[in-house]
Amino acid sequence: MTRKKWAESAKQFKRLVALKEDYALLGPFLRGALFESGDRKGAKEACDKGLPWAHKQCHEIPLEEIESVLRDLKSEF
Repeated sequence: MTRKKWAESAKQFKRLVALKEDYALLGPFLRGALFESGDRKGAKEACDKGLPWAHKQCHEIPLEEIESVLRDLKSEF
């Protein structure tokens, strides 16, 4: 998928997250789309915002995805 398509996907996921911020399973999709679109800052902000929800709800999948994105972000520097 192209960066442009990832950016379009991120835009849609942002809308969904705005409607249901506490739905931790949406976060991995948003973070992944932001990361793949090249919006590293947005991906980091989404991780920072989603991490407390994932911990609070004890969701392993979002936690693993957040950790994966954070690792990828750190490996770029």
